[in-house]
Amino acid sequence: MLLISNLHPKKIIHKLAKLTMEKKEQIIQRLQYQHLSIIWLLKSLPAEKLLLKTAPTKWNIHELIAHLARYQTVFMDRIKKMLNENQPLITRYKAEEDPQFDDWRKKSTIDLIQRLNADRQVIINQVMHLSEAHLQRAGVHTKYGEMNILEWVNFFLLHEGHHCFIIFQLAHDTDLH
Repeated sequence: MLLISNLHPKKIIHKLAKLTMEKKEQIIQRLQYQHLSIIWLLKSLPAEKLLLKTAPTKWNIHELIAHLARYQTVFMDRIKKMLNENQPLITRYKAEEDPQFDDWRKKSTIDLIQRLNADRQVIINQVMHLSEAHLQRAGVHTKYGEMNILEWVNFFLLHEGHHCFIIFQLAHDTDLH
């Protein structure tokens, strides 16, 4: 735990800046590698398993990948919005309310993975080159409140990680035929 209450204000600012840069490095590493787990899971998976569902209302692996690829573009727009506006209000993304989501579901899994990789590079480059001041810019989520850009990227990665785990479960589900 960082105790800063008895430090000089300049030292406090220096320590907080150092923590921000450490978080930034960790976030960038996660951005670089987390989504690759999807590719590892797909390598040995029969193509027909991509379309199998556990229930009619649940997404299959292909639809989960479509969601992640589409949400990534939504997330890129959110970063731009936070950089260009003062604490913009950001509503919860719901794929079922997104008029573009059906178009993403129609893409091939290979196209979705390629798009996921290409857009990820854009996000990585953007976050890498943001100044400390830009990283502190914030957006206000309608449910989770105000978060700065690093917190938003962490939120994005946690969301993606959740769906990667679901893909893992579907890929390894021995009852799913």
